[in-house]
Amino acid sequence: MNKHYKRYVVTGLLSAVILTPLAVQSGRAATTTEPVAEQADITNWIANTPEQISANMSRQNINLGDLNGTRYVVQWGDTLSQISAVTHISVAKLAYDNQIKNIDLIYVGQVLILNANGYVPQSYSYSGNGQGVAQTHTNLNQN
Repeated sequence: MNKHYKRYVVTGLLSAVILTPLAVQSGRAATTTEPVAEQADITNWIANTPEQISANMSRQNINLGDLNGTRYVVQWGDTLSQISAVTHISVAKLAYDNQIKNIDLIYVGQVLILNANGYVPQSYSYSGNGQGVAQTHTNLNQN
């Protein structure tokens, strides 16, 4: 009987060690306080409003009245057209200054130069409409 008792105790302890992290993770998912951006997946991305982008810029200590080579780190949900609306810099100028050929393709963490001064050459062209939501940049291992 003592031999069986030890087996049950050891099995119970091993089960607890293995299952506890799973139970904690499941409980965490139900009561998570992560920002919406971290909970989101590619199927439900929503563009940030101008107010949200302004708040992001404020957190990055960007003075919207003095955009002369200022650097802005793209946040989840940003679009080039909304950044343009907040900064009053045309989408074409943002694309030109940052060498963006597809204005619907910007990435979270990408650094944009915000420069209200200067011009865009008439020969400069790009594709897209500026409504693409900032994406995470993922490299897939193709091997």
